[in-house]
Amino acid sequence: FDRVVAQPVAAEGDEAALDADLIAACEAAYEGVVSNMDGYRIADAVECIFQMLRRANKYIDETSPWSLAKDESQKARLGTVLYNLMEAIRWGAVMLHPFIPATAEEILSELNTEALGYASIGTPEKFGALQAGVSVKDSKVLFARIDEAKMPAELEAERQAKIEREKQEALAR
Repeated sequence: FDRVVAQPVAAEGDEAALDADLIAACEAAYEGVVSNMDGYRIADAVECIFQMLRRANKYIDETSPWSLAKDESQKARLGTVLYNLMEAIRWGAVMLHPFIPATAEEILSELNTEALGYASIGTPEKFGALQAGVSVKDSKVLFARIDEAKMPAELEAERQAKIEREKQEALAR
């Protein structure tokens, strides 16, 4: 696919049900975010987003894009699966923008949404707004994985560095 957004193809049967369920999860998440934000329930709004992202993860397991990629006859289905996942990521980024604006904008930039001619923030518009034929950009790690074994030592080093800085500032006064 060479990083070009594929034209989604309507699925049938179980595949259509999986696609529809992902779309419904995105729409429900947006409705939940709006409702919870209107009620000043910030944590609940964020939970709606992460519930949708967990559904997208399940969609990956259900559709097995790695298997589809090995079968040339499944190329159209693979394109649809990847399209749906990019849309779910776009929806997540738009909804997360108020909470993590720089990261959300980076995600939207990697999806090349500026090439689509609509704003990166606000509403996610409708599912299916990504246009086929647009190239997505190279992605990079947005959140580094935490090494649990190294974390205590890193935190202690940061704490010691802060103590040392405070000592130096106190001596400079």
